Amino acid sequence: MHKKKVIFMLPLLCAGGAERATITLMNNLNRDKFSPEMIVLNENGPLKSWIHNDIPLHSLGGKRVSRSFFALKSKLKELEPDIVITTMAHSNFLLMLLKPFFPKTKFIIREAVIPSTIIQGHKKTSLAIKALYKILYPYADKVISPSQEIIDEFDNFIKLNTKNHAVVYNQADTKAISKAIENIHYPVVEDDVLRFVCTGRLHYQKGYDRLINALKDFSPEYPWKLVILGEGKEKQALQKLIDTTGLGRNIHLHGNVTAPWSIIAAADYFLLPSRCEGMPNVVLESLASGTQQCSAGE
Repeated sequence: MHKKKVIFMLPLLCAGGAERATITLMNNLNRDKFSPEMIVLNENGPLKSWIHNDIPLHSLGGKRVSRSFFALKSKLKELEPDIVITTMAHSNFLLMLLKPFFPKTKFIIREAVIPSTIIQGHKKTSLAIKALYKILYPYADKVISPSQEIIDEFDNFIKLNTKNHAVVYNQADTKAISKAIENIHYPVVEDDVLRFVCTGRLHYQKGYDRLINALKDFSPEYPWKLVILGEGKEKQALQKLIDTTGLGRNIHLHGNVTAPWSIIAAADYFLLPSRCEGMPNVVLESLASGTQQCSAGE
């Protein structure tokens, strides 16, 4: 039986939720039916170790997405895939621009977040982004999203026909998580402490600023600590907020952790202060780790 060659494309192997969900999906494809490979713009990243050893990894040499049209086109011609899958709007747009050159290939794009969040976060190019959604997404063989809410936004906010859209829920790699939590570890070593953990990129969307502001008036019976796992452009601003609220002894910005599950499992509660999410991998991983969750909406 002919195995279908499936190419997964990611810009970077950074520790983001969309990247982790894509790699988890790729790793768990049925090898009796599919032969997965991966293309990245730059192979240097913390999630490189996540990719299973039997999956070939191709790098385009560190080019930006906007400058990768010809390099990606050449690589796809070389590999001759049956199916190509990518995620995140900018790489989705690039892939759909290449679709006319590969009439025998199925193009599947994954939208990881609510589209209005992307548009509102790029105000200078919001009209162009909305136009690209309307022009390019209808030509995908399938648009997959981790929640129905994302599809509903394409229907109601973008005014897009969503007949080629489908929900494919994110997965948690329970085998890797089970192995990791055999040796749980919380970075702050203190007895009789209420332990909180958050994980995700340090970005406005993730709502760490409002969590820190809320915790300045938090007075539980026991002393408490919060470890925030992740990196991002808001790091300096968040550290300044931690210092000005007098929470420097309580809240620790721990940086990126490729496999955070041993820390999550060691915490008493996993906190999710995000302003918006599609289907957060970290909540699924927290459930798989046996940690209780607390979340907050607007």
